[in-house]
Order: sequence, then structure tokens, then C-alpha cells
Amino acid sequence: MVRSSQESCGGSSMVRRRAMCILQVSTSDGGGGAEKVAWNLFRAYRQHGLSSWLAVGYKRSDDPDVLLLPNGDYRKVGTHLACHREHAFTLSRKGSWGREVAKLATVGQPRRLLEIQRGHEDFDFPGAWQLLDLPPERPDIVHCHNLHGSYFDLRALPWLSQQVPTILTLHDA
Repeated sequence: MVRSSQESCGGSSMVRRRAMCILQVSTSDGGGGAEKVAWNLFRAYRQHGLSSWLAVGYKRSDDPDVLLLPNGDYRKVGTHLACHREHAFTLSRKGSWGREVAKLATVGQPRRLLEIQRGHEDFDFPGAWQLLDLPPERPDIVHCHNLHGSYFDLRALPWLSQQVPTILTLHDA
């Protein structure tokens, strides 16, 4: 699908077409199954002449069209928290719970850590709200893959879908 606009050229009408711009969102640009699907689509869109970008929470490649979501210091906390959640039981059994809490609290967001430990979902990743500003031009469509993984604020989805048609693919449902 391409966008078209008509313009006058020497008295005749010609149609100039612009390639569709597709922005995908994924945890990373390398890794598991969902990330491979996003990466393969990202590359296939470009091969078919479409403008394609991949916004990620964790960038592993040096591709200039892979855009890192700007979460700043939140990224550091999110990485530690994701690791902590995955290994919470193991850590507590080894007696390192206190060391992990101390490490996370020194990052500067002890209240956030406390909320997560209380069982509240962590959506505090401001880069999600800047998603449409990352590519060099506004995307025609946003295709979101896995939005879990401590990098995306799910509260941004209603706003995002009002700005641009948005597709969600739930790989790990």
C-alpha cells in the first residue's frame, strides 16, 4: 500500500507515490522467537521498498534503522528488575535478597522497587510516549510485538492507537 498525492506538472496531472512507513516495536533486535519475527519483517519491508524502522528496548545491532527507545536511567532499573523478577526465588533461597534490594535501591528509585515488590506491574518507561518521534518521518502504521520485558509503558497504547493505526501481535500470550 502506498500513499499518493496529486500535483500539477506542466498542465498535466501526475501521481507521486510515497512508500508506506512502518514502525515496529520489539523488546530487542536480536534474540528469541518474537524478536526474530520482528527482525525478519523489518528486513522484508525494506527489501520490498517500504520505509521500515524497528524501535527496541534493548539494541544489539548497529543497524541505523533500529531505534532505541529513550528510557535513560529507567533502562538500568528495568534491566535489574527484569533480572530480579526472573530469579527472585533463586535469589531469596541463596540469601542474596538483601544484596539485590540494596543494588536496586542505589539506582535511585526505591519507591518503584517497593511497588514492584508489592506486585504492581511496572509500566514506568517514558520512552514509549516518544515512539512516534524516533523515526525520521511519521510512520503510517505501528506494529507492536512483545511489549513486556521492562521497556514499554502499556499505558501509552490508547494514545498511540489514536495517533496512528496500531497492530499488536501477542507472541507469548
